[in-house]
Amino acid sequence: MHKELKIYGNVAERFSKRFLAIKLLEKDVEIERMVKRWGNYSRLMAVREKAINTIQDLLQTDSETAFTDVRYGFISGALRETYHENPMHKKDKTKLIDHIATSKLLGFSLFIFFLWLMFEATFVIGEYPKGWIDSWMSWMEQLVQENFAPGPLADLLTNGIINSVGGIIVFLPQILILYFFILLMEDFGYMVRTAFIMDKLMHKMGLHGKSFILLIMGFGCNVLAVMATRTIESRSSRMITMLAVPLMSCSARLPLYVLICGTFFAEYAGTMLLVLCLTGITAAVCMARLFRKFLFKNEDVPFVMKLPPYRMPTTRAICIHMWEKAKQYLHKRGSVILVASVIVWFLGYYPHHSEKLDALDKEISRIEQTEKDFSTKEQKIKELTAFRNLKQQENSYIGRIGHFISPVMKLLGF
Repeated sequence: MHKELKIYGNVAERFSKRFLAIKLLEKDVEIERMVKRWGNYSRLMAVREKAINTIQDLLQTDSETAFTDVRYGFISGALRETYHENPMHKKDKTKLIDHIATSKLLGFSLFIFFLWLMFEATFVIGEYPKGWIDSWMSWMEQLVQENFAPGPLADLLTNGIINSVGGIIVFLPQILILYFFILLMEDFGYMVRTAFIMDKLMHKMGLHGKSFILLIMGFGCNVLAVMATRTIESRSSRMITMLAVPLMSCSARLPLYVLICGTFFAEYAGTMLLVLCLTGITAAVCMARLFRKFLFKNEDVPFVMKLPPYRMPTTRAICIHMWEKAKQYLHKRGSVILVASVIVWFLGYYPHHSEKLDALDKEISRIEQTEKDFSTKEQKIKELTAFRNLKQQENSYIGRIGHFISPVMKLLGF
C-alpha cells in the first residue's frame, strides 16, 4: 500500500505513509475523504480492500478490531515491562470478576444463563403470590354474592370491577420479580458489561455496543429507550437503534407474554418467555443489519466505554425503584383497564330483560321449586343458565354490535 500512497500537496508534511496506510485499513472516514481527491483513489481502495480481506482471513476479525488489539497488546506489554504493582495492595475484585464475566468463553454464556434464571424465577417464584391473589379475588366475589342481592350492582362488582382489578393485580408479582432482577444487574454494574460482551456481535450486525444497553432498556419501556438513543454519537447507529428498539418486548407486552406462556407452556413458562424475548432481540438485530446495509451505510464510530466498579446494590434503592415501577404499572394499566371493563360490562349486561330471558328465568325458578332429584335439577339449571347467558349476550348492546359488524368480519375471513 505504501507504493500507492503518492503524497499530494502538503500531506507529506503532516502524515507519514505508514500512518495513512493504518488509517485507511481502519476505515477512517476523515482520511478516506482526504485521499478521495487523489488521482489513484480507485486503485488505492482496491489495494486496501485486498489487504483488509487478508487481515480478516488470517485473524478472523475485522481490521479495526485487529489494530485495536495490537495497540492494547503493545500497551499491555509495555506495562508489564515497566510497571510493578505494589504487592501490599489487594488485587482488585472488579478485575477478578471481569476476568470471568467479560471473557470470550464464559461472558456470553453467563449472560444467557442470567436471562434464563431471571425469567424462570419470574414464573416459579411468582406463582405463589399469583395463587394468593386468585384466592383473595375468589373470596371477594363470594363475599359480594353473600351480602348483595342478585342484580346490576352485584354483577358490576363481581364481573365489572373485581375481575378487572384481579386481572391487573395478578400479574404484578411477576412483573416486580422481573424488574427486581433487572435492577439488581443494573445496580451491581453487570448491565454495562453486557454492552462490552455484545459489542463485537452488535458491530457485525450493524449496531453499536451502546445499542445493546438501549435494547435491554426497551424491556422496560420502548419510549424511554428511544429517547436514550441520543447518547449514541453516530447518527447512523442512533437511527438504526431507534428503529430496532420497538421490536423489544417492553413491559406493556410482558403481561400478555406471561399469560400466554403460563397458559400454554405451564411446565416451561420461563424458558418460553426467554425464547419470546430472544426472538425480539433476534428480530431487532436482523432488521438492524438490513438497515445498515440498505439505509444507513455510513461507518460507525469506535465503541469506547469505561466499565464502572462492581457495587453491592442497596435494598432501599431497589425497593424504591420497584415501588415506582409497581405504581406506574397499576396507574397506567389499572385506570384504563378498569374503565374499559366497566364499559364492556355495561354493554354486555344491558338490556337485561326481554320476553325470552324472562321466560327462561321463570323456567329456572320452576325447576328449582318442583324438581326433587338433586342431580337432575342441578344439570337442568346449569344447562338453562348457560343458554340464558348466551341469549343475554346476543340480546345485549355488545351482542347487537357484534351482529352489526359480522358481515365485515366474514369478509375478512372470521
